[in-house]
Amino acid sequence: MKKILISCLIVLMAIYLGITGAASTLNDIYTRVTYVTAIYWLVITIIIWLPDKFRHPLIQPILIIGVVLTIENYLLLGGGPGLVLIPLQFILLGLVWWLNHQLVSK
Repeated sequence: MKKILISCLIVLMAIYLGITGAASTLNDIYTRVTYVTAIYWLVITIIIWLPDKFRHPLIQPILIIGVVLTIENYLLLGGGPGLVLIPLQFILLGLVWWLNHQLVSK
């Protein structure tokens, strides 16, 4: 149930990022950053559903990349509709870490 809920939140955010990137008239960098971020979150969703032996070694580097990508989004975007998702991205990174910890400790 936890996997499904977190996956749904991530996919909704990725869809929102894709839509704001496609609808953006701000500049090319905004569009590229939102698309890269949307793809990153879809990859995280796939990794969440991998078996433990594959997920566990992948999740730590992926979460570190997520923190760097989120900070980069904040610094590059400086505004726009995607900026609202910066706090949500940090919350979802924490939820993914927590979910991985719960699944590994079973």
